[in-house]
Amino acid sequence: MNTLFFILTLTTFSPDAALCPSQTFEKADIAMDTLTSWRAVDDFYTRYRNCDDGYILEGTSDRIVRLLVDEWYRLEELSPLIKARPPLADYILSHISTYTDKEDLEKLQFLSSSQCKIANQKFCERLHFATVLALKEQFNEEKEPPDKDKRIGPDNYQPMSLDAV
Repeated sequence: MNTLFFILTLTTFSPDAALCPSQTFEKADIAMDTLTSWRAVDDFYTRYRNCDDGYILEGTSDRIVRLLVDEWYRLEELSPLIKARPPLADYILSHISTYTDKEDLEKLQFLSSSQCKIANQKFCERLHFATVLALKEQFNEEKEPPDKDKRIGPDNYQPMSLDAV
């Protein structure tokens, strides 16, 4: 019985539940709609980074990628924010992942390698690296080897009859 309670507890509560009480989680949910600028992302990071899990994580990732892809010209606004709070860069880069749309990743790869004209070039390099890594991981996921049972080999080769042609 104690084991069952322990398992249910692990599956019901995330490890960050103590760091993100339900009232704060609800505020983070509402605040996702305000992520329309880098200053808003910085504010969200300051207040709600412990709640960045589940659908909150998905929502913030989408908003951050939209800012990067659709409003690349505003990237320079991010430099002073990262300078004041260096972990913000890691937070933003952590939202570039295999879950990011492939077309968005390809656009970010191009922008970060050839159009990154901001003071914080180190961030551009890290953004480019994160984008390339996410694209590579997406490619590897697409190229999974076929199931052993579905491969043609000496054990499962069936000659096709001429009648089938």
